[in-house]
Amino acid sequence: MRSKSYCIPVNPISWKKGFSTAQKLFDNQSRDHITFHLSLENIHGPEPIFSGSVKLECCFYIRHGKNRPVVKDQHHIYSPPISDLYKFLIEGLKGIVISEEKIICELLMSKAYDTNPRTEFTITEVC
Repeated sequence: MRSKSYCIPVNPISWKKGFSTAQKLFDNQSRDHITFHLSLENIHGPEPIFSGSVKLECCFYIRHGKNRPVVKDQHHIYSPPISDLYKFLIEGLKGIVISEEKIICELLMSKAYDTNPRTEFTITEVC
């Protein structure tokens, strides 16, 4: 079974819906998307993308707020919701690391405080 671990060394990014005017759709996260994609492409390299069933294990490490005490690896219970972090991650993975979202058959996610913000995840092929 093939497995690969990744560490994206930027503050985890929460997915936000774009907005539109009468004529255009605006993605206010386009810079974040590009930065994330470039980091991910650099780490993944020339390896083939995962296209069969996979397990995704992920932890979003988020910087502490100014008014909260610093406790390393304490679970993060405030905004952003973990589902929004997941949405942004999956959009970044598609076409670079995985062929499509539906190949993820096992999922384990967490978010924690850390002084070094990042997103760490491992993708492992399953039978």
